[in-house]
Amino acid sequence: MTYSSHVHARMRATAPADMTGQRFGALVVTSGPERRGAGRESRLYWPCACDCGRSAVAKATELRSGRKTRCGAQHGVPIGRVRAVPSGVPREVTAAARRIGCDPADYQAHTDAGDSWCSHHRAWHPGAEFGSNMSRPTGAQPYCYAALAEMRKAKRAA
Repeated sequence: MTYSSHVHARMRATAPADMTGQRFGALVVTSGPERRGAGRESRLYWPCACDCGRSAVAKATELRSGRKTRCGAQHGVPIGRVRAVPSGVPREVTAAARRIGCDPADYQAHTDAGDSWCSHHRAWHPGAEFGSNMSRPTGAQPYCYAALAEMRKAKRAA
């Protein structure tokens, strides 16, 4: 038996230190480890309970190093509402509204009326005030004509 195989055999023979009851961020280890995987790919995972009420599993190295401190849920949001979408509003609309900082219902109302968001003025303008850009998903530029003129003027002055 070579030195390295002897060391690895000793490492496999030792039982893992009991971490039951220890807290790592929002996670508390609830019981002994579970072995997952087969052969050389098997690993010990520790079942944990999160402060939000969910459960999670993590490797001891993830817990001790601080890489795993939460269950992965959006904390501060009630359990039933984590991935909830406001009724009648598509997920894409909710994401776009969040990016520009407005209410999803307002976003939907503006887009239904044909308005577009100007990233330069940070305001809604009628869609006719925007040029076309077919490389963008909406087919419109992110800036209205007035914003483009202001940017060109500022560039020339610089």
